[in-house]
Amino acid sequence: MESNDPVNPKATLHVSASIEIEFGFETTNLNFGHIRKGESTIKTAVLILKDQSKKGLLELNSQSPHVAVKTVKSTNNDGGQIGVEVTVKPEAPPGELSETITAKLSDGSHQASALRINGTIVGNVEVTPEFVRFTIDTSQTSTNQATQEVKISSTQSGAALQVLGVEDTSDYLTFEIDTVAAGEQYVVRAKPNAKALRMGRNVSGQVKVLTSDTEQPKVTFRYNIIFLRR
Repeated sequence: MESNDPVNPKATLHVSASIEIEFGFETTNLNFGHIRKGESTIKTAVLILKDQSKKGLLELNSQSPHVAVKTVKSTNNDGGQIGVEVTVKPEAPPGELSETITAKLSDGSHQASALRINGTIVGNVEVTPEFVRFTIDTSQTSTNQATQEVKISSTQSGAALQVLGVEDTSDYLTFEIDTVAAGEQYVVRAKPNAKALRMGRNVSGQVKVLTSDTEQPKVTFRYNIIFLRR
């Protein structure tokens, strides 16, 4: 706001407000973490429906045949809350779990709301961690980076696991593979290469680790390279 006041010609008015949700999931993500292959895991999300008279119009849909969804009794019906039980079925395949649950009203009175389901189904091969970050301080004369380590482990006794190779989809990293216990555990050591350093900006990518496991011939981990400027 501006005025002709010679001392304080400008004034700032701070406005804040809270938006009340009439229909939609309370949070947009539901993280299941790590689930062992063959196990079933259940978590409950909260769906807000202020007009409870429309509860009979609610439709829930799962994007995946491996994820089931249904309503359950909520502890706070007075607040317009509906419990939504999400089940990851035991037949879910190993690898990254990334699915979507959609809630809508059949009369179309509100826009559909989506709940993102994520996690990892751990099969015969486990990756730890699934995400690493490299930080490059551009104020330093040396840009040598500490190596990040990712463990590739067999979850099956006597499986004789082998790591056959490593591929970076963006080609920003170089790798070394070391054997910790033959057939059981390996370490992939990664660091930014010359291409990444020339970029001079934050980049990200995904690394594919090729294995001898027939069910999981490829496992992945993600990374970010962050450039600090001072």
